[in-house]
Amino acid sequence: MPRSLVARIAAPLCRPSPQGCAEDYTWFRQRLAEPDLLDCAVGVKVDGDVLLAVPVGGTRRGGYLSVGTVTDAVRVWAALRGRPGFPRIRLGLSVYFDTCHTVDWGPRQPWDDAERGKYFGYAPSAIHAFLRHVSIYDQHPEPATGETDPIGGRTGQQDPLLSATRGTWPAIGTPSPLVIRRISKDQR
Repeated sequence: MPRSLVARIAAPLCRPSPQGCAEDYTWFRQRLAEPDLLDCAVGVKVDGDVLLAVPVGGTRRGGYLSVGTVTDAVRVWAALRGRPGFPRIRLGLSVYFDTCHTVDWGPRQPWDDAERGKYFGYAPSAIHAFLRHVSIYDQHPEPATGETDPIGGRTGQQDPLLSATRGTWPAIGTPSPLVIRRISKDQR
């Protein structure tokens, strides 16, 4: 029987080992309200790395994996499509062709950070720590009036892109650095 196109392009799946995915296991174990979900996690092989895909269950309503290319996103989507624990699987392609594409599952993510933490099934303590971290970056100090950009000669008051926190936190609605786990090897 010929294999379908989706089956031919799918990234290989594997049973992730806590040793092989130690960093991901530790990261999720510290944040999930129900760390037993890791027993049902699926490993997806992308560019020699194993990405840990944690299914929905309990309070976890959705999840995602970040990958570096559209090709990898399609391969991960094909691998997880139809698997139990990965409902409504879809691609989240970036406007930038080769940067941070996602494969999402579950209903759409809420915009509110606290609600998003609950959506991902994180423990209240993990959500609180994240929100505390975000609020620190929301309180950026005013630059001194004489502080100018050495290249453009503009102050932080004239150009918000010159603030001290530029590049330290993503825009609203984008995955935070605490959620993004892996990028392809050539982007490291």
